[in-house]
Amino acid sequence: VDVNLNGTFRMIRACLPIMMEGKWGRIVNIASTAASVGAVTSGAYCASKAGINLFTQVLREDYPGIHSFAVAPGIVDTDMQGEIRRLDAEDFPDRQRFVDYKEQGELSSPVEVASKLLEIIKYPETAPDCIFSLRDL
Repeated sequence: VDVNLNGTFRMIRACLPIMMEGKWGRIVNIASTAASVGAVTSGAYCASKAGINLFTQVLREDYPGIHSFAVAPGIVDTDMQGEIRRLDAEDFPDRQRFVDYKEQGELSSPVEVASKLLEIIKYPETAPDCIFSLRDL
């Protein structure tokens, strides 16, 4: 919660005055489908991501001149994903699901995600909504 939600809040609070002075800005928060679906043993993570979604909606209303988005990147093939796949099923009941994602080629690469996020930053009008998943693009 401290990193996901409070860190997001603090960074935006620091940047907003500059964006408002320049009458221009882009805010792209990293969301997760876990914000609305939930995940076993991940209550704090799910709650923090739900908070980011709501915070982003409020930003959009409070600062209409700033383009604000909460973007769920999907499941990305990161070191963390590798760690999850190496866990014992007893410690993480959903482990097999993440192993299957990898084996079935359903993970996005970090480069692919970064490229799509950059497009949203460059062309915010192409975003389907304030809160969305990159898988929908």
